[in-house]
Amino acid sequence: MQRIRSLLLIGLVTALAACLPEEEENASPSVPIGDAGDPASGPHPIVLAHGMFGQESYLGILDYWSTVPDVLRAAGHVVYVTEVDPLNSPVVRGERLIEQLEALAEANGHAKFIIVGHSQGGLDIRYVASTRPDLVEAVLSVASPHYGTPAVDIARALLEDGATIEAVVNFVVKTFFPLVWDEIGDTTSLYTSLLSMTAEATEEFAEAFPDAPGVAYYSITGVTDRVPMSHPHCAPDLVAPPVARWASERDPAILPLSIGEALLDDDDLLDVVRNTYPNDGLVRAIDTRWGSFLGCLPADHAEIIGLTSAILPGYHPGCHGLCLGTNDTALCDCNDFDYELFWVEMLEWLRERGH
Repeated sequence: MQRIRSLLLIGLVTALAACLPEEEENASPSVPIGDAGDPASGPHPIVLAHGMFGQESYLGILDYWSTVPDVLRAAGHVVYVTEVDPLNSPVVRGERLIEQLEALAEANGHAKFIIVGHSQGGLDIRYVASTRPDLVEAVLSVASPHYGTPAVDIARALLEDGATIEAVVNFVVKTFFPLVWDEIGDTTSLYTSLLSMTAEATEEFAEAFPDAPGVAYYSITGVTDRVPMSHPHCAPDLVAPPVARWASERDPAILPLSIGEALLDDDDLLDVVRNTYPNDGLVRAIDTRWGSFLGCLPADHAEIIGLTSAILPGYHPGCHGLCLGTNDTALCDCNDFDYELFWVEMLEWLRERGH
């Protein structure tokens, strides 16, 4: 049963990566120092750090953060979208992120940054905050596996003697992924990325890179499969109105993340209705809590940053099935979660807290 669970989850991650369009071979890598937007309403600019398989933009037609940078800039914030190795450890990715922050600070006169990290990006930004707190005002992790994810733990147990499989996977990554991802390098490794998100590895990471005094740490996540935001695993440490306003909504699970949701929900694969472990299809809510946990949103791992809408233009956030492409939330299987409104209000709330 564990082998079936792990193979399905590995296949799920691969399928999500396959949804991304291929990039032209000679496409120029993104430079984060430009196009930041107008001066911010607060003292510190916003930095968006992507997760595993991430990149600022794919062929210029699909943006990892969808319209989040645009709506934040329209609200008056200075926003930068960074880009690191899509498949590597938080240490390697974090060091690359530091390089970009240093360049941004030097080029634009910034003192510190508010850094938002999605998925594995939440681990990257904790590394940055721990090693270079002089660059960081606050960090906000979004659906990040701070205590690992069972999917990776199961995969490691099954493949711990799979040196040949690892070599083949990394060969494929380094041979073909540069056509899509700009930051692929000699040390790029799918296995390194996965193994950095085991329960054991995240515990060691926390010991090696503790939270830095003077840096504010916040975390949020999403849950799907109609899980109520009142679930105990979603109980906030700090009530934030931008999160709390969606407390009455529930998100219907959709493919392919509905598969991951069912597998992560409970130890019993055949019992998919108890919501023992609410999750967003890739990470359990209980494993995303770090610093001041602000609660859960009715969104899966992709919807929380608008990626679903980016892949499916015209897609109404939260509307699925027969309602695809419509706005009729009264008649359709929908929730009213609006990721653009959420992100604008979320950053305004951080500003109100003095960041």
